[in-house]
Amino acid sequence: MSQLEHLLQQCTVKLTLHGRSVWGTGFFVAPGWILTCAHVVKDAKGEPVQVRWQNQENWAQAVVERSIADPYDLALLRVTLPIDVKPPCVYLDAAVVESRDPLYLFGYPDEGDRLGEPRTFNCDGLTGGDIPSILFNLGQVRPGMSGSPLLNQRTGKVCGIVKFTRDRSLDLGGGAIPSHVILEQFPQLRELQREFHGGDRRWSDAEARKIGGAVRAAFQKIFIFPKQKLDTLLSAYRNSFSETARTRLRILIVGSGVLSVVIIVIIVIVQSGLESYVQRKIESIETESSDSSTSNPKEDLKLAVEMGRIVSYFGVFKPIFVSEKIDKLVMEKLQISINKVSADSADNRPWKNYPDSNESDNGKVLNISINRRTSTMISSDHFGKFSIWEVNDKKLERGKDSSLNKKDFKFRIEAIEFNPLNPNILISLISPMHQDSKRIALFELEDGENVSSLSERNLHNFREECDLGDYKSLIATDSRGQSVGTIRQMNDKSEINIFPATPTANSCSPNKISIQDNDLETIEFWPRIEDEQPLIIAANSSKSLSFWCISCNQSNENEQPIKMTVERKSKREVEQVQVATTKFSFSPDGKLLAEVYKNSDDRNTIRLGRLSIKEQGSSTKIEINEIKTLPLTDLGITSITLTDIQKKYFLVMGYNDGYVRLWDVPQLNLLGRFKIHKNSVDTLEIYLEKQLLISGGWDGKISLLDLSVLTLDLKSLLSKACQILQEELKDCQS
Repeated sequence: MSQLEHLLQQCTVKLTLHGRSVWGTGFFVAPGWILTCAHVVKDAKGEPVQVRWQNQENWAQAVVERSIADPYDLALLRVTLPIDVKPPCVYLDAAVVESRDPLYLFGYPDEGDRLGEPRTFNCDGLTGGDIPSILFNLGQVRPGMSGSPLLNQRTGKVCGIVKFTRDRSLDLGGGAIPSHVILEQFPQLRELQREFHGGDRRWSDAEARKIGGAVRAAFQKIFIFPKQKLDTLLSAYRNSFSETARTRLRILIVGSGVLSVVIIVIIVIVQSGLESYVQRKIESIETESSDSSTSNPKEDLKLAVEMGRIVSYFGVFKPIFVSEKIDKLVMEKLQISINKVSADSADNRPWKNYPDSNESDNGKVLNISINRRTSTMISSDHFGKFSIWEVNDKKLERGKDSSLNKKDFKFRIEAIEFNPLNPNILISLISPMHQDSKRIALFELEDGENVSSLSERNLHNFREECDLGDYKSLIATDSRGQSVGTIRQMNDKSEINIFPATPTANSCSPNKISIQDNDLETIEFWPRIEDEQPLIIAANSSKSLSFWCISCNQSNENEQPIKMTVERKSKREVEQVQVATTKFSFSPDGKLLAEVYKNSDDRNTIRLGRLSIKEQGSSTKIEINEIKTLPLTDLGITSITLTDIQKKYFLVMGYNDGYVRLWDVPQLNLLGRFKIHKNSVDTLEIYLEKQLLISGGWDGKISLLDLSVLTLDLKSLLSKACQILQEELKDCQS
C-alpha cells in the first residue's frame, strides 16, 4: 500500500443513522467538516449522524450543515472532533480527469470487510451533461460505498466523490461527482483547503514521496540497474570470496557511476541549449512591456506555440530536462500571446458584455457585488436601480430590476456590498436626490428571496432623521462580516465611521468608533485570516497610506483606534518618506499589498509589498517590505484588485479608457490588456470560484472576462492556441 492510499484511508469515515442498519461513507475535507452524498444522510432529518473513524465505533457525532439533492447529491456535515485528535484531510483537485486515469477508493461496503475495503478502477472520462459525472470501470462498487473519496493516482489528489454503482454484483464500476463541481457548490471549501494544507504537510509529503519514488524507479530501470538486479549484485559482492568476482563487480559499479556522470552532463547541455533557444525566441517576440505594441499578435503566438511544442516533446521527462525557469517563461509567453490575439479577435474574445452590443441601458453600472452562496450578482446605478443577475458557468442571465425610487422619495445608490459572513445582508450607501447627505442602508433578505423582493420594510437607517452627513461614495466591509466602514467629509477634515454590518433596529448613529485625518480618499479593511488578528483598517490620502488598529486592546471596550507606525523597506534601505498612494488593494490572504502612487516624475507606479505586523515595545507597527515597483504610462486608473487564483497572485486594474489590464505577481509582467468598455471602468469584482473577472462601466455594460487561461497547464495552453491558429497552422493539433 502506498503512503497516499494509507493517508486516504485515514481521511475516510463510516456514517450511520441512528436505528438504521444501512450506512454510507464520508471523508474529511477540512478540520471539523465531512463530505458525503446527500442520499446517505437524507433520512437524518436533523438527528445526529454517527461517525466511525479508524475502527472506533461511535467515535463522534455529526450534523448535516447543508444538503444539495440530485443532480448534485452532496452533503456537508459538521463534526466536533475529540480533544487532541487531528485526522488528515483529502486534497481536492479541481483539474479534469482524463480517460484511462488509474483511480482508487476506500469505502465501507455492505458485504465483505465491514472495517472498510479498497477498490481500484480505470477511468472512462466525463459525461456530457451540464453537471458532469466521472464514469469508471473494471471494479465493483457496492452499497455503502457512496460518499467515498476517489483518488486519481496519476495526480495524487482526490478527483471526486463516489455517487452510484453501475451494477452492485459485477465489476462494471460506477460514477462520481467531480471535485470541481464540489468546490462550485461549496466555495468555502477552497479557503478551508488552502488553510489546512498550507499548514499540514501530510498529504503533500506523501505526494512528494510518490513522485520521488517514481523518478528513482525510472532512473534505475532506464539508466543504471533494475533494483532487483542491483540488490543481487551487491549481495554477491558481499558474499563472494573470489577476488575476480569482486573485481568484475567493482568495474560494473564504477561503470554505472561514469554513466550517471554522462547522463548529468547530457541533462545540463540540453537544459542550457533549450534555455538559449527560448531566450532567442523571446527576444524575437515584441513583448507588451508598454501599452503600445507594434508586433503582430498572431506571429508572436506562432513563436510561442513553437517553444511550447518543443518543451512538451520531453513528455514525462520534462521535469528532468526542462528547468522551472524555462517552463515558466514558455507558459507565460503563451498566456500573453493568447490574450493579445483574443483581445483583437471577435471570434476568440474571452469576454462578453451585458446587455449585448445592440441593447442599451440608461443606467451607468457603478457597483457590483456577488452572493457566492447562491451565484447571484447585484449591480446598481446612480439612479436608485438594482439589477439582479444569475451567474451560470461563464455567462449572466438577467433577472428582474428593482428600484428604490417610489412616489414619495427618490434615492441614488452610491455603493453596495454583500456581507461576506451573512450573504443575506446587502450593505449599501444611499443618498436622497437633491441632498448632500448620505445614509447607510442594510437590506435584509430572507432565505430564498432576491433583491427584486426588497421593500421599505427591509431598510435600516433609512429614515430622514438618520441622515449621517456628507459621506464619500464608498464602503468597505470587514472580511469577517462584522463591520462596515465609510468616509465622512467634514470641511477640511475626513472622518472614518465604523458601523455594525448587521441590521440594528432603530439605530441611526454609527458605532462609537471614529477616525479623523486629513483628506482621506478610500478605505479598506486588512483581511483577517487568524482569529487573534486585530481589526485593522487602512485609508489613503494625498500624502500617505495610513493604518489604524481598531481592536488592539481587547480588554478595553472604550479604546479608541490607534494610528499605527508604517515602516517601508526596499532592497536598498528603510524608507522614512511618505508615499502618496492613490489606489491600493490587499490580497485575499492579507499577505500582499498593491499600491498605485505618483513617483518623483509624477508618473503612476505600481508598488508591490509584503505585509507584516511587528511588535515595537508597547506599540504595534506595520512593516511593508518592497517586492517590486513598475512605472506605468500616465493613464487614469479607476479601480484596482489584487487576487489569487489557484495559489497564484494576479493584479487587475481598470482604467478610464475602458481597458482592463492583468499582471502576474510578483514579477509584474503584463499578461493581457482588454478593451472591455467604451469608456471608464468603474468597478471590478473577482469571482474566484468560477475564475471570472466581472466589471461595470460608465457605458452601462457589465462584462464577464474569463480568467481560466491564467491557470491552464502547458498542454491546455497549446490546445487553446491551436484553436486560435487553426487556419494558420494546419498541423498544430498534431
